[in-house]
Amino acid sequence: GGRRILTLNANHHINAVSFSPDGTRLVAAGFGISLWNTKNANQIWIIPDTPYVGSITFSPDGNTLAMTGQDNRACLLDAATGTVRLRLEGHEKPVHDVAFSPDGTKIATASDDETVRLWDASTGQTLRILRGHQGDVRQVRFSPQGDVLVSSSIDTTLRIWSVASGRVIRVIPLLESFECPGANQIAVSSNGMLACGGWDKVLRIWDLATGQEL
Repeated sequence: GGRRILTLNANHHINAVSFSPDGTRLVAAGFGISLWNTKNANQIWIIPDTPYVGSITFSPDGNTLAMTGQDNRACLLDAATGTVRLRLEGHEKPVHDVAFSPDGTKIATASDDETVRLWDASTGQTLRILRGHQGDVRQVRFSPQGDVLVSSSIDTTLRIWSVASGRVIRVIPLLESFECPGANQIAVSSNGMLACGGWDKVLRIWDLATGQEL
């Protein structure tokens, strides 16, 4: 088994965690947000008693944190201080997930309003609204090159989008029970594989470029 290196006390509920790209910092969020130095276990800052945070992630350069909660927006925080830099507003229902493009210039968000939005990471302006899902959108992930975006929805499909045009490249249907629909987790590997696991208890893997199931 693995050897425990650190134990960190957040003093708040934890629902999401993320390492900085260089691994030197760890952020935890739930009903509060805490940032630690992973080398010495020192807490860098804490924001106690925040509204619920459902997802949080570092930008590729490690300078910004993007987070979502139960409201209709995502927020960008200065990773050094925890202060809010930008609010990404435009969704009509709660936002579940947020992801940075590999070069850090774009942000994608997934919402209960059945859309995916692409944002300019520096200005917070909406670049594109991606429509097509017929249910809440739960997760978004960029391809390693940043030219393709994958979204999962409770409509039991994955959609693969062109970031440049906003058009759907491919729709992948998922075989899941009617009682518990929805792809809960997706991941894209550095060599272009797409993995998805949902309520059907099956983990499926595709070639992202071709859509061929492996």
